[in-house]
Amino acid sequence: MISVGIKYCGGCNPRYDRSRMVTELIKEFPGISFIYDTSVYCPLWITVNGCPVACGADTELPAKEVVRLTQPKDFFQLRTRLQALCTDASSSRIQHCSVGDTATLQKTFTFSDTAAFSRLTGDTNEIHIPSAVASQGLFHRPIVQGILVSSLLSALMGARLPGSGTILLEEHVEYLRPVFPGDTVTAEICFREYTEHKNFYTGTFTGTCTLKGGSLAVSATYRQMMSKHFFTVRPNPPQQEM
Repeated sequence: MISVGIKYCGGCNPRYDRSRMVTELIKEFPGISFIYDTSVYCPLWITVNGCPVACGADTELPAKEVVRLTQPKDFFQLRTRLQALCTDASSSRIQHCSVGDTATLQKTFTFSDTAAFSRLTGDTNEIHIPSAVASQGLFHRPIVQGILVSSLLSALMGARLPGSGTILLEEHVEYLRPVFPGDTVTAEICFREYTEHKNFYTGTFTGTCTLKGGSLAVSATYRQMMSKHFFTVRPNPPQQEM
């Protein structure tokens, strides 16, 4: 989120209702974080002066740009500047994906992870905790919730490939081997193919979760909706003829 600083001048009687105009401005730009701490750097700081004298000190503000407001019409010009700032920030967030891209992460699961997941979801299945049910079960010890293991793949898609802004449309997940607390799992996502639409792409991704010894614990296929507001997609490079 973009940060924009606001500082009021002091020592004069404002000739217009600047507080109301600032409140309206903040409501109009919910995607901007407006702050008042003058020690914090912002790409843009606004000094809200009550009159044309503009007595508010702004030369020491930690900013790339400072805009002085002294009358109501200045707010209209400021709106144009803030809209451009939002557009620039949005453009810089565009993520570029290519067919064949991969992303990986590694995690060692603990009893604390399985307990936290149980509390969050209300899953009271005792197969996931040290209990008689777990010791008498097929594996004779607690196992990590399968969906907790495959959530590593969801985390990869949401954070790295394709990244923030993607929306899950469909998933097919196979749980092939149990994962036990203490096991280290490597999750990998691969971008396989896509279909382009007017405002978005539909991307197909495959995912695996592999145990430290190389055994496959999870195999999955996903379809993601990828808005063109956040993503651009390129096909895999053409193969050279031999």
